[in-house]
Amino acid sequence: MTINVALVTNEALVFGCDSIASTVGYMVDPFSLTWKKDASGKYQKDENDNILVSLDMTKMEQVVTNAWGGVTKMFCLHEGKTPVVAVTAGLAKFRDGRTIKSLTEEFAEKQKGRAKPFVRVEAVANEFLRFFHRAYSRHYLGSSVLPEYRDELNFLIGGYGR
Repeated sequence: MTINVALVTNEALVFGCDSIASTVGYMVDPFSLTWKKDASGKYQKDENDNILVSLDMTKMEQVVTNAWGGVTKMFCLHEGKTPVVAVTAGLAKFRDGRTIKSLTEEFAEKQKGRAKPFVRVEAVANEFLRFFHRAYSRHYLGSSVLPEYRDELNFLIGGYGR
């Protein structure tokens, strides 16, 4: 679980977050399953003598399988006259091994090289969204994970600009 906080006043923008990361897996409590029985009340089995069950996908639960501290969840996205920062929650690493931190640093580095820097926070946020949407789409390209079970990736973004 992640906690991100953003506080905006007329003179300041304050972001905060925790530094714990976790991995999750999916679990089905076997006692919540429907065990198939024949007309005589005996469990139905497949050709390998395994008992057949019916799975109600709403019984699937996400559980934390590992947790560790010291991760970076706060990032500078854009510097200069339009400083923009972000905090993140959800997916921490893509299947290709890239972390959210490394991709965010790549995005920020590209902003430094822009011939015409952004002057509006909204423009930075929209470009960041496009950048991460492409990375997220590549992450699930060819995946068998159903859309409703895909990891979320969330950002709170804020800054100052025109």
